[in-house]
Amino acid sequence: MSLARLDLLQRLCFPKIWQEKGLYPDDLYQVQLEAFRAEARVRGIPPDDYHPAGGTEHYRYGAFRFWLYRKPAREVYEALMEAAAADPDPPMAGAAIKDLISSYSPSRAIVELVIQAVSRSKAYYLSEKELRAFLRQTAG
Repeated sequence: MSLARLDLLQRLCFPKIWQEKGLYPDDLYQVQLEAFRAEARVRGIPPDDYHPAGGTEHYRYGAFRFWLYRKPAREVYEALMEAAAADPDPPMAGAAIKDLISSYSPSRAIVELVIQAVSRSKAYYLSEKELRAFLRQTAG
């Protein structure tokens, strides 16, 4: 039996935006499904019964990297920034945000959205001050 895309997304703690914005294409799903199956086998659990108790951020970070290697359109970068802001793991989300910002110039609205997220927790390892400085650099 194979895990449906939505079931895998839920088990790996992907925020709903990944499905809603079409950020989880079939090739990414297939790669991550195979990795998930292998992880379940290592733990001696059938993949259909495996529910990771934690440590799923490596799958989500891998999904961000998947997109960065493809150099997507601006709209995808913007959706990825939203996905990072919605991620349940602030340290991983902060790393993804830094990677995304180094790859494209986000809109002011997206930077403001990210500022709201990082202002809620120091665990992002990214400050509002850093993001505002970035906005000043790109405004010119």
